[in-house]
Amino acid sequence: MNFLTIKTKISRQFRRSFLPLLFLAAAVSALWILPGCSGRNESLDTLLQKSFTAAEQADWSKALDYAEKALDKDSANTNALILQALALENTDRTEQALVQAAKAASDRNSFMAQYTYGRMLVQSEKFDQSLAPLLRAMELD
Repeated sequence: MNFLTIKTKISRQFRRSFLPLLFLAAAVSALWILPGCSGRNESLDTLLQKSFTAAEQADWSKALDYAEKALDKDSANTNALILQALALENTDRTEQALVQAAKAASDRNSFMAQYTYGRMLVQSEKFDQSLAPLLRAMELD
């Protein structure tokens, strides 16, 4: 056997055994890496729409997930804060919901933020605190 024949046999054996493993490793790596990337390329508007749609369907965990992804893009977005507060409220995390609703209510020109915060304060029996955001919501309506 000459050197070229040996090299060809080794090359064929390598392709038969190693390349399928290489493709398998690449596929497994893609499955492991890509799920962590979901949502990163979606626009803020898309994430807000997905959160809203999930909320309409009462899928509060999904609504929360999309709202949090939206907040990763813009931490002061009033709509994302409201959606997050509503999702937290509907997953029995009332105190966290109240905190997020308060953040949303810092937007004094948002009826929904003022109303949501005031309503959550009433439900938490914080009646005195609820008056200001509810009155502001009435002014905006």
